[in-house]
Amino acid sequence: MFEIKEQGQYYLILSLVALQSFVDLGIIPVMSNVILRDWTEYKNTVSDHLQSNKISKIRGYFYFFLKWYSILSFILLFISVIFSLNFREDSQLFNLLISISFIVVLNFFLNLFWLFLEGIGDFYNLYLFRTIQLLFSTGCLFFFITCDFGIHSLLFFYSSLFFSSVIFIFFKWRTFKFLIFGERIIFQYFKEIFPFHFNVFIQSLFGYFTWQALIPLFYDKTGALFSGKLGVTLQIAALFLSFSTFLVYSKSPIYSKLLFSKSHHDVLNIWKKDLITSYLIFIFLILIYLFLFYMDVSLFRPFFNRSLNVTNSFLIFIIHFFYVFNHSISVLSRLNKKELLTVSGVFVPILSYAIVYFCIDLFSLDIIFVMLLFLNSLFFIYNYLKFKKFKSDFKSI
Repeated sequence: MFEIKEQGQYYLILSLVALQSFVDLGIIPVMSNVILRDWTEYKNTVSDHLQSNKISKIRGYFYFFLKWYSILSFILLFISVIFSLNFREDSQLFNLLISISFIVVLNFFLNLFWLFLEGIGDFYNLYLFRTIQLLFSTGCLFFFITCDFGIHSLLFFYSSLFFSSVIFIFFKWRTFKFLIFGERIIFQYFKEIFPFHFNVFIQSLFGYFTWQALIPLFYDKTGALFSGKLGVTLQIAALFLSFSTFLVYSKSPIYSKLLFSKSHHDVLNIWKKDLITSYLIFIFLILIYLFLFYMDVSLFRPFFNRSLNVTNSFLIFIIHFFYVFNHSISVLSRLNKKELLTVSGVFVPILSYAIVYFCIDLFSLDIIFVMLLFLNSLFFIYNYLKFKKFKSDFKSI
């Protein structure tokens, strides 16, 4: 395991890695939904002319975003270097941050291929690979940790992610081959998609500050120990959220196909069942966590000692419980080229950062997390009301 100081540095590095979602500008959720809709129409239409138009359009997106991702990769590298310069007094940490920055940029560029795999509905192969990849890379991480490489094990972890991705893309090249020759559709993009993309971009731009930007702030205000424990707890909460919302995300091709056939009522019924299932999974995972904590199993005691106390952990889990709803409604609304989370996506991160920055010296950490929970609950109600309006309009389509 990492030393306590290294654990804080570990989650500091994760904040650096999370910069890619900041620079991504909301492209992946936008374009994967747009491409999925066009791909569904391509697969379900009998007209050769319409099929030709749709496949030409998808190829055009690939051509356009190949350039886009190339530019954004250079921007990400620049921002990552600026981020790393803040820690140049610690030469060992600084050198590690710079090295990881280059690997992160390479992994970021490969997101272009994951975007199109999701877009053409190849969820099974993609998620199967990502699961195997994560297990393999995590195994590499623990192997190098046991070999006393310490925090530098992360460099091997992200390198293994990159090289395994390159191998996967090589074997899936036939899938991507048809995308290479496409028309230029930059004007069509700005006409049809940019208004929707802009709203998602605004949410993604500020979304980075919800938690990832808070870790360096806590690192500065409370030290490596607390920020490391916060990082562990946030990673657990994110894992719970990922498991819970997997069903809704994996059903996107089904939602899209039903929307294409104008079966809006069926879409809502399936989505509601999937949302309830997602909530039940999340609750089940929280109960397992609490059970293991209160049973004080010796096997898990070192793990719980490295995470936040049960009160703060539970508050963070409740906040992520709200996120289950946010993720689920975004899947449904984005298939209709609408973004419902722009307002909350902007104000929640800004207000969260302000609460921690201005109140951390005035109140206890328990109070800080209660304030964050209260803030998120208010915007959960706001998002629910927005979704009710969207749902009534959706039914009338």
